[in-house]
Amino acid sequence: MSDDPRLKSLGAAVERLDGVLALPMDPVVRDSSIKRFELCFELSWKVIQSFLRDRGLDCRSPRDCFREELANQLYARLPRYLPVFRQLWGELQPSGK
Repeated sequence: MSDDPRLKSLGAAVERLDGVLALPMDPVVRDSSIKRFELCFELSWKVIQSFLRDRGLDCRSPRDCFREELANQLYARLPRYLPVFRQLWGELQPSGK
């Protein structure tokens, strides 16, 4: 697995994401960060899929592979995002309501 070029690509993508997240936010940095996150997610999925395939497991989609412990970790983080969604919802309300 350590010879997998996708693993090296993932490492480089993570470093690039780290670099762009260290910059002051502006629209270009924001958009670049989002694209780099998407690339990290996609490469992560491909590396995980390859890793599991080498061990005789077949995951056809990220949903099939990102379960159980990862799901529990994600669930634990969800309360952090609720205020952001509430704020977004509040700001999108018509001004008279």
